[in-house]
Amino acid sequence: MSKLHIGNGTIYLTGFINVDLPSSHCFLAHERPDLVEEYRTDADNYYGRHRRDINDFRKGPEQKQTVCDRYGSFHFMPVHDNSVDQILSRQVIEHLSVAELRDSLREAQRVLIPGGIFRFSVPDFLESMKQYAASKDPFYIRHFEGPKKDDHGFHTCYSRNDLVKIMQESGFEYVRDDSNPHVYPALSLIFRTTKLS
Repeated sequence: MSKLHIGNGTIYLTGFINVDLPSSHCFLAHERPDLVEEYRTDADNYYGRHRRDINDFRKGPEQKQTVCDRYGSFHFMPVHDNSVDQILSRQVIEHLSVAELRDSLREAQRVLIPGGIFRFSVPDFLESMKQYAASKDPFYIRHFEGPKKDDHGFHTCYSRNDLVKIMQESGFEYVRDDSNPHVYPALSLIFRTTKLS
């Protein structure tokens, strides 16, 4: 069985198949072992060697070279049916509309084994709103608008209740909250597929 890391960007996780969209700045691991080495980390130390603070995010999105093992997305996961025991994705689902998320969850159901785990995080919009109201710091507005760097730059403002409802309607059960590896408010959740073998 395998683990998928969807939308990996500059986070190359050991023990996972890292999957990202094809682009002019995204390379396959066998083409750029230097980038693999630069971005390599593990799930317990998610941001590894390039931990960022809020001031780094204030600069806006950067266009960096990235590396993955396979090209794909939430709409096409490049693995066989029932071959994955875990999907992990950080700060990607908010770039999907509700309809796109539902389609993506069908694809996740296709690749996950019965009882397979789906871990993800999205910006916590409610907490961001509270922190903006208290501080008036425009950094928190970014969570609502998205980074706006390309077609994938918008954000859908999912609440915990929205996500639990959509996941349950798509055949997943809530397991527990996950630790938040981000320097800003985020919902980090763990679900399990309820499909039978």
